[in-house]
Amino acid sequence: MQNDNKTNQDIEKFSVITVRGTLTKSKYLEPYIGDDNTIPSWDGTVFIYNKPGKIKKHFIGKVDVQVKGTQQDNFSLKQAKYDVAVDDLKAYAESGGTIFFVVYIASDWQTKIYYNTLTPVKLYGLLKECDGQEHKRIVLEEFPNGDREIANIFFHFHDSCKKQCGFTPDKMISFAELKNNKEITCITGFSTGIDYPDGETAILNSETYLYVQKNNVPINIPVLASPLCLYINQDIPATISVNGAKFYDKITIQKTRNGAKVLIGKSFSFPLDKPPVEVQWKLCPNFKDLLKDLDFMVSAIHNHGYEIDGNVIELALTKEEMAALDLPRNEKKLKLLKDIKLVFDKLHIKKDFNLSKLTDSEWRAIKVLITAFIDKLPVSGWQQKIEFRVIFQIQGIEILLAFKKVDDKVDTYEIYDFFHAPMVIISEGENGNYIVPPYAALTADEYSKISNIDFEDIVPSYKSLYEISEEQELIYCSVDNILRMIEAYDIKGNKCLLKVAMDIYNWLVEIGHDSVNMLLNKLQIIKRERDFTIDEKKVLVELAEDGGQAEEVRVGANLLLDNQFAAKVHFEKMTKDDQELFKQFPIFKFWKG
Repeated sequence: MQNDNKTNQDIEKFSVITVRGTLTKSKYLEPYIGDDNTIPSWDGTVFIYNKPGKIKKHFIGKVDVQVKGTQQDNFSLKQAKYDVAVDDLKAYAESGGTIFFVVYIASDWQTKIYYNTLTPVKLYGLLKECDGQEHKRIVLEEFPNGDREIANIFFHFHDSCKKQCGFTPDKMISFAELKNNKEITCITGFSTGIDYPDGETAILNSETYLYVQKNNVPINIPVLASPLCLYINQDIPATISVNGAKFYDKITIQKTRNGAKVLIGKSFSFPLDKPPVEVQWKLCPNFKDLLKDLDFMVSAIHNHGYEIDGNVIELALTKEEMAALDLPRNEKKLKLLKDIKLVFDKLHIKKDFNLSKLTDSEWRAIKVLITAFIDKLPVSGWQQKIEFRVIFQIQGIEILLAFKKVDDKVDTYEIYDFFHAPMVIISEGENGNYIVPPYAALTADEYSKISNIDFEDIVPSYKSLYEISEEQELIYCSVDNILRMIEAYDIKGNKCLLKVAMDIYNWLVEIGHDSVNMLLNKLQIIKRERDFTIDEKKVLVELAEDGGQAEEVRVGANLLLDNQFAAKVHFEKMTKDDQELFKQFPIFKFWKG
């Protein structure tokens, strides 16, 4: 950048002239941006018209704008960054939004305009991140040249600000609430503009904000989140194979504002307007997708091509391309991924994880698992005493393992899946000790977190032990297991827990262990899955109105019927100790107030 003695006043004035001149050319916009910056935080206003001509009857609104300039000779940047005063951001938020311009001015007075549409939602998000700062850096995009594109930026900004004004951050919905807020009945996004050929194009070429409606009330509440960068995917059935071995059953056409491309798996693509030999290899980080994609890539390279519906696509890679792909390294990585999959299959783990975010300790844990479950070797080098039960954590995946000391070796252990270890778990009962399944040792919190629980083995494990011993304590243990699984479902929402809890209930009924409390357990499982049928409601009404039933049964029945007042009346008739005990049961979840 040359120092050609441009003053700050020169730069600011020329920036305003550049933006004003560009907007003046539009058939739909009428800028009122003065050369003298006399208005705090703003440089002017732009009037918007919904038809060419700029006459009063076509006027639809106005937006505030701010223009900044900087001397810069590098016009190749797709984005610009600029530090904005936090006080200005607050003023923009209070006024309902501002379009912020930054003009790059070269030494020869050439210009390039960047912009950011600072809607209330964007501004609240930026202000939340400030944390005592005096300035906040914002990112600006290249300003388009076409009249339609420019006008649509203003149309959509004006419409978005109208929808978001009047909502303070505490009245908006956070993005995290979208998944769990049961009051939300509708989620929508809007696009406003002219001359779009279809809705798909309009959505792709606009900043899309989300709005929700609660309880079917037709008021669009803004979601406090950055506008979405949308794309539209169209899946097309197709067999993708290498030398006859099938890898995928579809290709995906992905459309964005910048064009369209063909996706194969999660890691490979080629532009829609170019031949499929020009594959772009960009490996995704997620384990499950990467395993398949890397296997496909290695196979295709060795085979010098792949097939789409039987049509051979030859790959003739140059030495430079081969060097960039680093085949030996990726083959080694593929071997590691296949070993991880074998371990996870043995441990009944279905969760995915991001390989690029694994810590050093998590990689060490993976290598220990491969040694124990693939190589079937003891693991040495443990410096501290290891407990019988050990939990390995790998990026949110919690694996419960059993450690057994190797007697003749120092700090060396055999490692097993806790639920299939060659050991027994003993529990104390009224009539002495008895063997219980390993699942009986789990708390509700562990049921909600542990990833290697073999759910298909839970009922058979109880059955096999009961067939040998017919211990009454085993029945009590299994009932307690039902309650802990219901409680775990309330923590994490894993529907598999409810299914297995119901399977245990059905087995207990099958062997003759049935009671009113068991019936309430069945019905509280059902309530978590779906609405009651008429017959199920009748059963609950009979229990709730039966004076011969224990008070805790009548409380439970009324809670399942959502009869809060009646539940509280019968709850008050219970002893203080029984009340405290009742509060520990998962059915108390339905207590309100």
